[in-house]
Amino acid sequence: GVIAGAGIARGIVTWDDQSLQVKQRFYSLEPQLCLAWRARDGVLFSGDTHGVVRRWDLTTGKEVVGHHGLMSGHADYVNAILATEDGDSHTVVSASSDATVRQWHADTGRETRVLRHHRAAVHS
Repeated sequence: GVIAGAGIARGIVTWDDQSLQVKQRFYSLEPQLCLAWRARDGVLFSGDTHGVVRRWDLTTGKEVVGHHGLMSGHADYVNAILATEDGDSHTVVSASSDATVRQWHADTGRETRVLRHHRAAVHS
């Protein structure tokens, strides 16, 4: 298996869960604040300080670029992410300091819902 961590040092690191050796390092221009894993196909999602959810392909070790890779719509930090694997549902949900929770189609990057019922930052 794999363990992953993100931080304000603008990167994501993955480790082998048995040997604890670093497997991969992913670099970005923005600090990454949270992660969600879709183990079925080796995809990792991260949320950053610019309000963007990014998609990373663990098989290639690269960020998925283009409209399928970036999910942008938050106006502030992305504090939490959940990636579902319910049958054919490929959904990512993100919570932000902009007081919204957003739902995305994980494979297309298309925003499918915005929940605006919080009055302050959402952290989970």
